Amino acid sequence: MIKAIIFDYDDTLIQSSDYFFWMETQIAKKLWLTPASRKDYFSLRWKPHDEMIKILYPEIEISKYMEEYDKMYIPNNLVPFDGVHEVIYQFKSDLITMCILSTKKIDRLKEHLNHLKIDKYFSYVHWAESSSFIKPDPRVFDDILDFLHLQKKEVLYVGDAPSDFVAADKAWIDFVGITSGIYTKKDFENSWYHDTLSSIQWLYERIKTIK
Repeated sequence: MIKAIIFDYDDTLIQSSDYFFWMETQIAKKLWLTPASRKDYFSLRWKPHDEMIKILYPEIEISKYMEEYDKMYIPNNLVPFDGVHEVIYQFKSDLITMCILSTKKIDRLKEHLNHLKIDKYFSYVHWAESSSFIKPDPRVFDDILDFLHLQKKEVLYVGDAPSDFVAADKAWIDFVGITSGIYTKKDFENSWYHDTLSSIQWLYERIKTIK
């Protein structure tokens, strides 16, 4: 049975993509840059943020961009999906260890987990500084697996992107896909994953079927 769950963060636990796309479009306009198209922006959303901005706006100094980003970023605008608090409380009550796998930097993610008052539920958090590997590289799980000291068949990964599935599949970790973000059921099927959930609210019932 599953003894630990690793959650992706953005668009899995919190609603973020549309907010960040809007916010970064405003930043680009303020800096007299041509805003990235929605397609170009989301094609790079899986990368660490600094790398993403360097690709989209190579003409701007990253420090100048991040100065504007820090001014505009408001944690209150990032809210959890319906049912997140209830689901993680259920898993905590069942003594299932919960972790987060994110490419956010440590200070930003700590701030937000504390803001949402869900930091106490997670036994381990992987941030951008935790590893040089990013999804879909399966080595992105190494530090979490070292912490858990469990067999891989006892671990489940939950994410909203096909790259999440590819990473889990290569690492031989069970996976559940949530189509709560920008990726659709069809996007997952194109990566050969066919068992998505439309909402994290269904996760507690789904995990009962995983042996």
